[in-house]
Amino acid sequence: MDVLMFQDPTQRAMAYLGAWLPAEAGPFLDVPPEWAWDQLLVTVVDTGGRGERDVVLDDARLTVEVSHPDAVRASEVARKLHAIIRQWPFQEKGVIFLRTLQRPTFQPDSETRTPGYSFTVELSFRASTVEFTAI
Repeated sequence: MDVLMFQDPTQRAMAYLGAWLPAEAGPFLDVPPEWAWDQLLVTVVDTGGRGERDVVLDDARLTVEVSHPDAVRASEVARKLHAIIRQWPFQEKGVIFLRTLQRPTFQPDSETRTPGYSFTVELSFRASTVEFTAI
């Protein structure tokens, strides 16, 4: 049987942004264990979204967090990544940029006080038709 299956928006975003970042910087789902906070770190978090829309579209809210010991560098990377995400629909089919909910904003790590910036965007992803087999 064929079914419409929504993609994992976090994995899609990590693959897309990963093309623009050094591998050691991420993006990651969470801070890697034993992270030293002495270099660039990018994480992508699925923070919700309204979900299914128009049967084939899935609206997702993603938050991108950028940390670096130098606040200027953290800001620069966050703003570049925000611009890259806004251009995503022109790079890949099946992605729609809906809106920025929070522009790149200074938010240092609560425990280490490492400078960081985060932003939140809403995107819509087109579902794929897949053949469903036993799980």
